[in-house]
Amino acid sequence: MTGPSTHTKTAPTYKTAFLIWVAVFPTVLVFSTLVSRLPFEMPRVLSIFVVTALAIPVVVYIVLPWLTRLVEFWAHRLEKTS
Repeated sequence: MTGPSTHTKTAPTYKTAFLIWVAVFPTVLVFSTLVSRLPFEMPRVLSIFVVTALAIPVVVYIVLPWLTRLVEFWAHRLEKTS
């Protein structure tokens, strides 16, 4: 016997990819700008590590859920096929 259905509507892959890019790009831009303004210089690899370590949790837990709710009508709209 199986449990209750956990199937949810998922957006098409191209819409999901676009939403991820829309969430990641400005977040990484903000964090990289902030890191570049620190009073000391870091090696490039360390700087990228810090930026991504800060940006990815913000994107996953804050930006993407908010953005997904904001554009849910678009993300799950059925495409016309002709």
